Amino acid sequence: MDIHDLLDHCDWAEAAAAISLYENISKIPSPANRDLPLHVSLRNKAPTSLLMTLIESYPEAVDLPSSSSNEFPLSLALQHLDDPPSDLLLRLATPASSKGVSSFGETPLFAAISKKSPTTVVSQLLSLNPSAAGVPDEMDQFPLHEAVAVKADEALIRALYDAYPDAAAEENRDGTIVEGFWTPITK
Repeated sequence: MDIHDLLDHCDWAEAAAAISLYENISKIPSPANRDLPLHVSLRNKAPTSLLMTLIESYPEAVDLPSSSSNEFPLSLALQHLDDPPSDLLLRLATPASSKGVSSFGETPLFAAISKKSPTTVVSQLLSLNPSAAGVPDEMDQFPLHEAVAVKADEALIRALYDAYPDAAAEENRDGTIVEGFWTPITK
């Protein structure tokens, strides 16, 4: 079995052993779709330890989009992992990967807010790509709308508003204007 077969069959122990034995195995694209082991592992919800080992063995992979879906590992982690740990997301967050878009039309910033990722992760993504605050998802929901909907930290909501205040005047996916600290108080 090659590394991709091990990963496709979720044989994490054997995959980890192969990575430790063969120096460049993390750089070998899949013969089927040209995806790297990191992409395959993220789609198959590999354990964090294996994902970190793949990143350690081929750090450049975090900036390489998947050949099959054109998604960066950061987007794949946010899309496929149920509760991705902050340290993994921060390792995957780079200037290039923060500009990617998932197959659902979400930027990593939007996806991280939607998944209720820790504020440190969302803040890092906003710092790497402030313009993502002005990018709506496929349903025309802006990151500010999503942050209000999931009851994100007030400081994060302010940072999103500061990055793209026009979102406060845009209707959310329900056709309403989202209210927040920017909404005038009327009597």
